[in-house]
Amino acid sequence: MEHGERITISQLVSLKARREQSVRSALSTLARQEHALLTELDSLAREQDALRQTWGDRCNISAVLDRNALSAIKSELSDYYLTEQRLIERLHVLKHQLDELRVEKCRQAKLLKKAVTAQEKFTLLLESPCVFQER
Repeated sequence: MEHGERITISQLVSLKARREQSVRSALSTLARQEHALLTELDSLAREQDALRQTWGDRCNISAVLDRNALSAIKSELSDYYLTEQRLIERLHVLKHQLDELRVEKCRQAKLLKKAVTAQEKFTLLLESPCVFQER
């Protein structure tokens, strides 16, 4: 290889190094987003558990109720149901986002592996003395 080819390979190594850094940065951002989603999922799951506990406790009524009290209890239990439905929907959305994020994370990891491999190949070409010998 001639001097011009060596420069071209050096530029390719530099380009692949920048690509590697870009992918690593994207992976880091995805990891932070994944952590935030997992934290929110955990928080919502705890909120749902607390709601179910309160709801269950409220259902354990052994007293005889008049019409107004029964209506109030029905309304309260209906509110618990609606609140849980909103929590379930939010949990579903977050799980879907987490699945999509993990697919993207996998894709980025493959891109990183590809970039690192290409960078190593070009680096080996640069470091190999026999490749740049005069023809």
